[in-house]
Amino acid sequence: MLWQNDLEDEKKRKIMNEILTKYPKLRPFYAFITSFRQALKDRDMPEFRELILYEKDRQDLLTTHFISRLLSDFPPTLNAIELDENNGFLEGQVNRLKTIKRMLYGRASFPLLRLRILYQP
Repeated sequence: MLWQNDLEDEKKRKIMNEILTKYPKLRPFYAFITSFRQALKDRDMPEFRELILYEKDRQDLLTTHFISRLLSDFPPTLNAIELDENNGFLEGQVNRLKTIKRMLYGRASFPLLRLRILYQP
């Protein structure tokens, strides 16, 4: 429920307020999750960087492992937020080639494999 952030419904908002009132230690964690989601949604790299570095300095037990893993690969993460390019098309082609290779394993020769790979449906 903390991650979903679907609080347009009054009933869900009331439940979330009750949870945060009953467990006040979750408030900073919930604030982090909300800010994290908003920064990703808005593709706001400076806000995202500031949020992550703030959480790193705060040393919250609930987010320490997540932040340390994120910081281990921080520049590519920032690039993924900032840039629209990705390697999805390339990964799809690699998956297609591997599937064809698996289908023909032990059944066909290289010329048939070559024809199957070059054939574009």
